[in-house]
Parts: sequence; C-alpha cells; structure tokens
Amino acid sequence: MAILLGRAKKLYVSADGQEPSWSEVTLTRDATITLTSAEADVSRRGAAWKLSQRGLMECSIEAELLYDVSDTTVDMIRSAYLDGAALWVGATDGGITASGTKGIKFRGYVYECTMAEPLDGPATIRAVFKPTDEPQQIEVT
Repeated sequence: MAILLGRAKKLYVSADGQEPSWSEVTLTRDATITLTSAEADVSRRGAAWKLSQRGLMECSIEAELLYDVSDTTVDMIRSAYLDGAALWVGATDGGITASGTKGIKFRGYVYECTMAEPLDGPATIRAVFKPTDEPQQIEVT
C-alpha cells in the first residue's frame, strides 16, 4: 500500500487555449479537489423510506499559495481573477506527465482570490477554481 503525504499533491495552471501548456505552481501550500453530486428526492407517496437519486456533479479545486510578487504562476492566477479570464487548472498526485499520476483538470475561472497577511506568518492567497467546461480525469500510464 502506498500512502500519499500531503506534499504529493501538485497544482498546475496554464493560460487559456486549446491545449494547456502546464506550469507547476511551486508555491502551493495546500490543495484540495472537491467532487460532489447534487441529491434529488425521488421518494414516492406512501413509501416508508426517503429515496434519493444522484444529480449533477460539481467539481472545484481550492489552493492556498504562498504569495510572492515575482512568481509568474501566482501572478497568472491573481490576474485571471482580476481580469475575469479563464485558465486551465490541474491538480495531480505527482508530476503531470509522470507515469502513474492521477488527478483532474479543467478549463475554468478563479471564483475566489483571498489574500491574507498574518502578523506572524507569510502572506498567502486562497484561490478557488471551478470549471466552465467538463472536468477531465488525468491518468498517466
């Protein structure tokens, strides 16, 4: 059994275009892929149990980044938010082209870009990405 440590998660971004040209966001501190489904109530009158059906799926990638004004990938994310521009985002459990890597990628927007400047720590940016096109699985063989 191989257990991944948190530092195995990698975040990648690319300018909007047909095929992404990935750049790793090396200042990623934490990354989370959230996959959820809506729940539709399909219960029938007279039934003793509430029944449900899986509805539309949702996906988001959340990341906490160390803020460095000279880092081009962090600047790309911040600029995409401020300009309302789409970009490609990918989150994987290894290098995006490395054999055995799994993850998810999509073309989407930055929906949140929160900058924190704590008194006793580094400045960070929390970014939330959501797809505008259907997410695709990454599975490198």
